[in-house]
Amino acid sequence: MFVMKRLHFIIPALSILALAFASCSAEDNNVIKDVEALKIDSVSILNETMTIGSSQAITTFSQYQENCEGFYGYDYQVNEKERVVKSFKFKNESPCGTRTLTGSSTINFAPRETGQYNFKFWQGKDSAGNDVWITKTIVVN
Repeated sequence: MFVMKRLHFIIPALSILALAFASCSAEDNNVIKDVEALKIDSVSILNETMTIGSSQAITTFSQYQENCEGFYGYDYQVNEKERVVKSFKFKNESPCGTRTLTGSSTINFAPRETGQYNFKFWQGKDSAGNDVWITKTIVVN
């Protein structure tokens, strides 16, 4: 009995240890080396009106370099009924491919109050260095 209990512990522990060593090779290029702001090219909001208790996905679309970039996360700032959304991408140590890919990411919006919600999605900077925004409105009844 004692030996069986020990084996049930040792075998999973060895498996976990083997996976840890296998995932830490010198050839691993998936290490994030940089995170930077990512321009949001377009936004998809299916319903411009909603009710309390409902939720919907808001999808943003951005471009990434093949193999070396990907979606990292959002900075989602709330100020009463205004939402300011800025997207970020990561860069890893993999060599970039020759193609630029369009990717999508999603925010789930579930309002708790009625009213008009104004969304601002960061679209980059203009030639004068000013922030440019895509604005969307959702009315909640």
